[in-house]
Amino acid sequence: MPRGPTSVPISLQSVNNPMGIRITFQQTSVLLATCLGLGAMAPRTAEAACATSRPDAVDAVLVSVDESWSNLAGSDLSSAPYRDKARLVADLEQMLERERAKERDRKRLDKALAKRAGEVNEPGLTWRLHELRARVLAPIDADGARDALEDALATYPQVDYVQPFKQSSFHHLLVELASSTLKGDDPEAARELLVSTVRDDVRLQAFYPEPLERLYIEEGRAAELHELLEALASAAEPRLPELARELRARPPLDARYCGGDPEQLYLVLGADAEVQGPRQLVVIMAGGSGQALDFLPWLRQLTEPLTDRYLFAVLSAPVWSDEQAAQVVWVTERTKREYRARFAVEDFARGVAAELRAADGNLDRAFLFAWSSGGPATYATVLDRDNTFAGAYVLSSVFKPEQLDLRRASDRRFFLEQGRSDTVTAFRFAQEAATTLADAGAAVRLAPFDGGHGFAMPDPAASLERALAWLVEDSD
Repeated sequence: MPRGPTSVPISLQSVNNPMGIRITFQQTSVLLATCLGLGAMAPRTAEAACATSRPDAVDAVLVSVDESWSNLAGSDLSSAPYRDKARLVADLEQMLERERAKERDRKRLDKALAKRAGEVNEPGLTWRLHELRARVLAPIDADGARDALEDALATYPQVDYVQPFKQSSFHHLLVELASSTLKGDDPEAARELLVSTVRDDVRLQAFYPEPLERLYIEEGRAAELHELLEALASAAEPRLPELARELRARPPLDARYCGGDPEQLYLVLGADAEVQGPRQLVVIMAGGSGQALDFLPWLRQLTEPLTDRYLFAVLSAPVWSDEQAAQVVWVTERTKREYRARFAVEDFARGVAAELRAADGNLDRAFLFAWSSGGPATYATVLDRDNTFAGAYVLSSVFKPEQLDLRRASDRRFFLEQGRSDTVTAFRFAQEAATTLADAGAAVRLAPFDGGHGFAMPDPAASLERALAWLVEDSD
């Protein structure tokens, strides 16, 4: 049975209506789905609207957008309706993705949106229509999407925000346009766009460096980041001195690519620490998405007190396909062929350890640290035939012994920690791992705590220090 269109309700609290109002984008969704050929289950009213001509139907969609927007007019910048204005674009974009809009539909909708953007007399809506154009075009026309982003940035109104970091979208548009330009193989143009805007454009009142750092790292340009941030700080200094100070005060981001391969991204924590003697190497496989940058602030805080004794390397999980990412975070040797991965995490981890040891003769042994989704891959790596790790600290992970070669467990050490009330990965997994690995000859310590999943113990930093100290003990 064909899928019908989906309405996207949005609850609003109008400043002019204390009782509140409720607006839905049902008309928008139905008309888009029916008139653009994206669904077959629209009401008769929508079918009638389409019966005349498709361009008129697209106009009807835009009228619906305008009507929804008009209900938000006059809302305060700090109120809920202001946030719902931003959702107008996101909701329509998500609806297009759900309905799997075809190329011809996207092109026609882009033209209609551009036409309406030139007609409306509402700056807050104009730039969002251009932003929506960019998202509509992104899957089919990178150059067209970039042009639409330029239009969005050009039409963004000048507003004196009370809280620009929370209320202004200008800096997000700027980084999005820089991203599109950089990915279009024009790094100099991307750099000039960023620097000149920070220096000259009074509409820029706040700037988040994190998305920019992520962009350059994921594009394999981590080496350019320090110079770029310094250039942005110099550009900001005359007009935004506080931003200049913040950019210069940011801790250096040590991002590297194992073997020069951009798919093998890892972050190094503690490379610049003052040390008195040999250090141990700890390679980290993060839980969740496995993306190192997602956990960087937390891991910096967690590991900083230990960098005089340990050097940390945070692997970033490669994504080989949407299917793979939806099913498994870390692809091991066992699943490499299934997901058509170019390399397995066991090779990645060993390569990082070898690379860091070759660069730093002060490193002693190597260990692994993982939590949640990183756990299964860590077990597999330590029990791999080519293993170079002395042991692992595994927190809140499942355990699948049928996928492991337990014959290689005899000279390995495992510190396992698990919350008794964990509802994501049951406590029984840690118990089974402790028993199975010990029976196979490994040295194992299980440390339960009263709490839930992940870092829910009373003192995560103390737990990490305790686990690593136990692993290092007698692990020669």
